[in-house]
Amino acid sequence: MPMIDTTITRFLTEADVTRLIDLNDAMEALSDMLTLEFAGAAKNFPKIQATYGDRSTLHALASLAETLDIAGFKTWINTPKGASSVMSVFEPNVGHLRAMIQAGGLGRLRTAAASGIATDWMAVPDADEMAVIGTGRQAMLQVAAVAAVRKLKRLRVYSPTEENRERFAAQARELFSFDVAAEPSLERAVDGVPIVTLITRSRKPFLAGAMLEANAHLNAVGAILPNSAEFEPDVFERAGRIVVDNVERVMASSKEFRDRFGEDISNWGNVETLGCIILAGRKPRTAGVSVFKAVGTGLADLAVARLVVERAEQQDVGVKIGKSPPAQPRWRAL
Repeated sequence: MPMIDTTITRFLTEADVTRLIDLNDAMEALSDMLTLEFAGAAKNFPKIQATYGDRSTLHALASLAETLDIAGFKTWINTPKGASSVMSVFEPNVGHLRAMIQAGGLGRLRTAAASGIATDWMAVPDADEMAVIGTGRQAMLQVAAVAAVRKLKRLRVYSPTEENRERFAAQARELFSFDVAAEPSLERAVDGVPIVTLITRSRKPFLAGAMLEANAHLNAVGAILPNSAEFEPDVFERAGRIVVDNVERVMASSKEFRDRFGEDISNWGNVETLGCIILAGRKPRTAGVSVFKAVGTGLADLAVARLVVERAEQQDVGVKIGKSPPAQPRWRAL
């Protein structure tokens, strides 16, 4: 392991992140971290979350991979008027703050990477069509993640707002070579499609099990708050395989899964983790709908951040902040 200069902290911007790594890099880094987590060599810590005002939230998420000598702490705020986040990366053996990263793009990369990995391992091998439900800032990378693991011929786009779905479809046509159709209804968008990705902030479930093709793969990655839901309970009735990014995080944050399996871990025996199926290796696909639920983990952020920081150090990218000596706090006496 190369020596790290503990006299500096590196500050990296969104532009630095996207220049240093791409989505395919993020998928590889996350795959490696998922297997470390399943082997017990990396750890997520419980998320701290607070809600205030009109659908505004504060979040903090920590993670540690001692064998890699790296730890991370992502903090962020999400409001109806905007959001921002920062990822702090530490060298835990000596307590050094190695880097601070503007983490909006990093978060979108790790969320999309999880969907791409899950699709690669769970969707039918010859799947060539996808439906994306939701057209917000995360949606395009979700399409790119699936396109990275399946040779798509067609994309169907749905948002309840016509202007949004038409705009997104037009942008997708500029970015990808496959056909793109903006669909007028949810039913039309998912009918007969082998891969469906939900990336919305819906508070009420809208996707019913009967809408899905018999062997469809579903990425449900938008509803990540305890009072949000994207799919109806009957989706589970059609599922041949159910996989999550992290059982404890999904239990804490997914209304869909809590309503189905409860809060007793003994009821979650049929729920696998993504790291588990990667470590087990390729096996024949189980018949039926496959469901992947991700709510985001600290280790997913850390996996991508680690690669960003390593490349920044190799290429000397970012603003370097020198370590200042301890300073005596001041006070004013009465």
